[in-house]
Amino acid sequence: MPRSFRPIGIRPSQTAAQAMDSNGNLFFGLVAQNAIACWDSTTPYNPSNMRIISQNSETLQFPSGVKIVRNRKGAEELWVLTCRLQKFLTGSLNTNETNFRIQAIQIPELLGYKSSCRVPFNTAVRNFQRRGHYFIGIRRIMTKLFEWFMAAACFLSVYFAIILRQVKHELLDQYMLEIQLSPIFLVLIFGLFSATVVLYRTFTFNNCEEAAKELMEQIKEAKADLRRKGLVLSD
Repeated sequence: MPRSFRPIGIRPSQTAAQAMDSNGNLFFGLVAQNAIACWDSTTPYNPSNMRIISQNSETLQFPSGVKIVRNRKGAEELWVLTCRLQKFLTGSLNTNETNFRIQAIQIPELLGYKSSCRVPFNTAVRNFQRRGHYFIGIRRIMTKLFEWFMAAACFLSVYFAIILRQVKHELLDQYMLEIQLSPIFLVLIFGLFSATVVLYRTFTFNNCEEAAKELMEQIKEAKADLRRKGLVLSD
């Protein structure tokens, strides 16, 4: 029997409403992140191609309605209806507060006067590099574990062959006690080596300069994006 629904991808969190403009940009709310995001429909449908264009923990709680409206001047506008659904469900809604909002903005202004909400190339490359570094790191770890496993298997094979007298030699009989205690010595040596490595890494730990530089670059990109939208932040 054919499936009624065929999954094509995932979003960063749940969505209650969505709308697409004339350029193929899909706008939707991210409930768990109190944000509005967009996706260029010409790109693969996955979180790496989805861009948060507005986020506010107070004014964008539960975006329950999203609609594209063309104004009298012919420009498309994004209209978003938000509400504090979580407070309504828990019975903690305060009528003295603003609990429902209707917000609107022209899409060209929202996208920095670009026709596409595609994720910037440098951001996409950085995300790809992070995933690449992650998988490379996992592969290296698995390779090292396999090497250690094979070395341990070889050692145990030889060890039990000697202990069970499958290999006979006068020299082995002479040092049988030392051979029997060799696993204990190896464990002690490995423990001392591990402790030495931990102490060395602790005393030579740097201040994560590369991570700090990358964070500063992201902050500069965010400020530049805000400047294009008419918002200027002081340094």
